[in-house]
Amino acid sequence: LLCLAVVAGAWWHGTRDSDFLTPPPDSKLAAIRAKVEFSLPPADHPDDVVAVPKPAEEAMPPEPVQEPRQAVAITLHAGTGKTTAAILGPVLENVAREIEQASAGDLKISVVLASGRDIPSSIGPAPVALWLAGSAADARSTEVISFTVGTPETLHSDVVETLFKLVRGYLVRTGPVSTAAPLKEGEGVVEPGKNLIPQQAWRELGTRLNHPPD
Repeated sequence: LLCLAVVAGAWWHGTRDSDFLTPPPDSKLAAIRAKVEFSLPPADHPDDVVAVPKPAEEAMPPEPVQEPRQAVAITLHAGTGKTTAAILGPVLENVAREIEQASAGDLKISVVLASGRDIPSSIGPAPVALWLAGSAADARSTEVISFTVGTPETLHSDVVETLFKLVRGYLVRTGPVSTAAPLKEGEGVVEPGKNLIPQQAWRELGTRLNHPPD
């Protein structure tokens, strides 16, 4: 009884002036909330946590591009008089680039043009000799085919048609390959890519021309 009297007396002494029925004012409640929130650890307040951005994922390096096959070097040779050589040079360069494109990059063609003395016009149209050879000094070469220049307007098609005959004739003679049928009588070839010589035949030509001579 004495212990209960001591506890009751202490409680009464501490709370006799307290009002447990009247709610506290809003200002006091706000102060209490602020104090409680401030004392809580940040993990309990997700709104106050600053989101750390994820590091950007490193882009995977691109797959290494396998670089299309090494081009085979061959040489387009031509010989004619000085006057004709002046207009023939640009045509040969254009045809060489067209053949490279028709071969899908399998061939790399350089042009060597030799010019000599002009023949008199009274004898007839100027002749042009064409042949193909490997890049080495002692490499193989095709036969030599000549044609006569009619007009500058037909020079491109004359060169392409002559080269078509050179390529097909050489490949047929030196081994089996899928080549085009012979040109029909009077049929011309305007572009190397349209002369029915397949791509693999162009590379086969370069490979055979660069073999050492027998």
